[in-house]
Amino acid sequence: MKLSIIGVGLGLFGLNVLGTFPAIAQCVQGDTSVQYNISGSRQKTQRTNNVKMESDPNCTGNSSITRSVQGNIGGTNSVEQNREVEQIQRGGKGNRSGVSGSTVKIRSEATVDVHNSADYYFDP
Repeated sequence: MKLSIIGVGLGLFGLNVLGTFPAIAQCVQGDTSVQYNISGSRQKTQRTNNVKMESDPNCTGNSSITRSVQGNIGGTNSVEQNREVEQIQRGGKGNRSGVSGSTVKIRSEATVDVHNSADYYFDP
């Protein structure tokens, strides 16, 4: 009795899967960055992190990821960190499901400043 219920359940799921299109995701763009300064500088670190993400309105099936780490360790002078990123997505595989939506854009930015007084004694 249990075997026939499992067989009927698998049969129903199998028919459902055969009648659908494969999932095709919208486009995804991701960027993650870390900018850090561990030094004896008393001045705030000057930073820029300019990220430009563009994609076609009907973009499907594309993904792009950028990542970077910029760091400074030591010293007592001011620190400047600059970053420029440009992601452009064109075209795609097409979307037979008929579902449309905007590109998923994910950004994560971490900035870290640690004042290290010991650098005053070791800076040449």
